[in-house]
Amino acid sequence: MVKFKKAFALLAVTVSLSLAPAAACLAEDLSPGTAVSANGTQAGARDMISANTLPGSGTVGAGNGSGVTGGSTVTGIVPGNVKKLKAKSSSTSITLTWKKAKNAMKYQVCLVDPKTGATEKLATTKKTTYKVKDLVPNKEYLFQVFAVNTAQGVKNLSAQGSPIAKGKISVPKPAAPSNFYISVYGDRSITLKWNSVKNATGYYVYMYNNSTGKYEQIKKTRSTSLKVSGLKDGQKCRFKVQAYRTAGKYNVTGKKSKEVQGKAQKFSKLAKQVHGRYYNTVVKSTTKATLVKNGKKVTVKSGTKVVATTLSGRVVTAMLPDGRKVKIESSKLRFTSLNTVKTAYSKEVKEAFVNQKRYSSPTPYLIWISQYTLETTVFKGSTGKWKAVRSMPCVIGAMGRTTPGTFRLIRTEYDYGGPVIYFTWNSQKGWGNAFHRYVDGNKQGAYSHGCVRLSDSDLYYIKNNCPMGTTVISY
Repeated sequence: MVKFKKAFALLAVTVSLSLAPAAACLAEDLSPGTAVSANGTQAGARDMISANTLPGSGTVGAGNGSGVTGGSTVTGIVPGNVKKLKAKSSSTSITLTWKKAKNAMKYQVCLVDPKTGATEKLATTKKTTYKVKDLVPNKEYLFQVFAVNTAQGVKNLSAQGSPIAKGKISVPKPAAPSNFYISVYGDRSITLKWNSVKNATGYYVYMYNNSTGKYEQIKKTRSTSLKVSGLKDGQKCRFKVQAYRTAGKYNVTGKKSKEVQGKAQKFSKLAKQVHGRYYNTVVKSTTKATLVKNGKKVTVKSGTKVVATTLSGRVVTAMLPDGRKVKIESSKLRFTSLNTVKTAYSKEVKEAFVNQKRYSSPTPYLIWISQYTLETTVFKGSTGKWKAVRSMPCVIGAMGRTTPGTFRLIRTEYDYGGPVIYFTWNSQKGWGNAFHRYVDGNKQGAYSHGCVRLSDSDLYYIKNNCPMGTTVISY
């Protein structure tokens, strides 16, 4: 009888050791979608296992230091514990690696709650490495891995989880955009510009809402400029811009820029007469276009000559021969030439335009190249008070080769028998757009490679009166 009791006791110890406790990340590792509570009832899929008894599995042990308060065993071989878990971080993910565990068929990768120690399953893999993506940047995460095998259709987890590994996706916050300013005013519109920020993916633009008393995002853009339209005449506007950097599915933002303020205005009839460069086109094949005024579809026949307001874009705005404005696919158009006239704007129109645009210059002079009327005009004064002092017919770049925008006089060289005064410059290519002498018989038109050609007297007027740094508007 004594021998029988000793043998029975030895057998009990053997069973207890072979069915040692194993941790679980989620209840679904024991049976799909459920866990068994201490009183034998089912628990939710994310409930932890604690002091449970599974049918036919033996007694479940107590805590194992993994953040899970218990584990499970079934008839079969319990996999060994995972060792040497390491976490290597990149700017978009964290790669986990570990040593192969004895008798493991696969592994469960878990997140560990740093406050409670509870674990949550991320994935199951047969490999000894796993890449964790879509994590919040600059936040520290804790990871733990458990070994798993299957016996008699039931999962066995290792008695303990791996050592906990820490990882963090480190993404530097982009700097606040600098040199944020209002570059130009339009008809109830304001155009904002700022310097590009290193490593920034894009920018959020904010506008102050007087009703809520808060800045609200109005645009997400990858450009370093934005035209804000639809403003009211006399509306006081306040803006800020913020850079962001994309990391996975998250955007890391830096500090907002300093505030800029401006007052929107409605253009006068004089200023509204001015427009930028347009393009002559011919419709290649009969197509449908959308009227800007009411959104209705109209048929535009092949061979119709229309004037497009832009050269690029999948859909462009264009004027039909009867004056109606439409949206039309650019692929349906054959661009033929720059749309120009040789009739100059009146002095009153020119002054109304540059003053209501609120163009500024660091010198007492301002130069405007009109790519529509083929004329360069020099103004003298200051912001809002410019007076036209000299008008000059000119040759500009064919098909829009004279770069549009706001520039400065930046350097002077000598070529073509006279001064060459640059207002754009590419240091890598060693060239740019400049004012220089006529080089052929053309005195006015769109024929050059981008430079603005002037008569000798007009060229020397700019050289002798307009200092380096003078603003040049190409429009």
